[in-house]
Amino acid sequence: MGHPPEISSNLSFENFINEIINKIINVENEENSQKSRKIGLKVDFKHECIVKQCLMFLSKVSESSHAFAALPLWLNADILQGPGGPEPAFDSHVFIEACVDHLPDATLSL
Repeated sequence: MGHPPEISSNLSFENFINEIINKIINVENEENSQKSRKIGLKVDFKHECIVKQCLMFLSKVSESSHAFAALPLWLNADILQGPGGPEPAFDSHVFIEACVDHLPDATLSL
């Protein structure tokens, strides 16, 4: 995991998601925490080659963790070319289809 210009990190995607689940459980256990704040997660994909693997993992986690399944989830990738911007790194049809297949309740941030 890393955000450009960095492309790697000592934190794996799986460990990152597991840390989020632990934090959600801790927040749920705190008195009145749900009234004071709402938590969501946005996954910003930078490389097309990892999308399906991450989506499959997120889907599996959603099925096994009620805390994670209740979390608002946004999936983002640059699939459209903006004015004067670079060519998109993703095939829009492939990205959207993978998201809908694995996490149909997630919000797409395009």
